[in-house]
Amino acid sequence: MTDKRTDDDRMLERFFAAARDAAPVPEPAFLTVLMNEAEAALPARPQRRAAGGRFTGWLALLGGWKAVGGLATAAVAGLWIGFAGVERLLPATDSAAGLVEADAGSSFLADSDILVLAAQ
Repeated sequence: MTDKRTDDDRMLERFFAAARDAAPVPEPAFLTVLMNEAEAALPARPQRRAAGGRFTGWLALLGGWKAVGGLATAAVAGLWIGFAGVERLLPATDSAAGLVEADAGSSFLADSDILVLAAQ
């Protein structure tokens, strides 16, 4: 049975080698007709520029006014947090900066801070 599989494999390999050697090449006339039919099947695309110039183009690229509004809000919030610092934004607690030092250098929120965060 092993010999039959080997013979089948050899025969298939000969067929595949013959197919690779004799790859069909389409005629240039056929390719020209095929490309013409493909171009005719495509819908016509209007060639117009957006009114308003570059600003409108960038606005559309970013996703419109809603996306730009969200981006502006995030930018302002990031600047505010960056300048004000996180310490000013956290609620005031009795412990130093609201953190309780634990073993192995880990930091965890104090119990009062967890309750404040849960209440929000």
